[in-house]
Amino acid sequence: MSAVQTLLAWFGAGWRAVYVVLLAYGAVVVVGCVLTRRWAACRDVVACVALVLLVGLPVGRSLSTSWPSLTERLWATLGDFPAFRLAAVVAG
Repeated sequence: MSAVQTLLAWFGAGWRAVYVVLLAYGAVVVVGCVLTRRWAACRDVVACVALVLLVGLPVGRSLSTSWPSLTERLWATLGDFPAFRLAAVVAG
């Protein structure tokens, strides 16, 4: 496990850039759906984000003594698995 962490740790800024680019791409897709009035696609994106929050927040609460902070988990690089960032990108 430490070999994987060492191998991937050097790319910390790259991972953050990938997440930001993918989240921006997701925002562009949502704006495109709204502008072209594809309401079914907008509904699906909103449902996916809601599902991420409805599942992710209780799971995060069950693993710690307090509710997880969305902004801290979304942008922080604490060395642990970025579950909310990955889920948001996959849901988008």
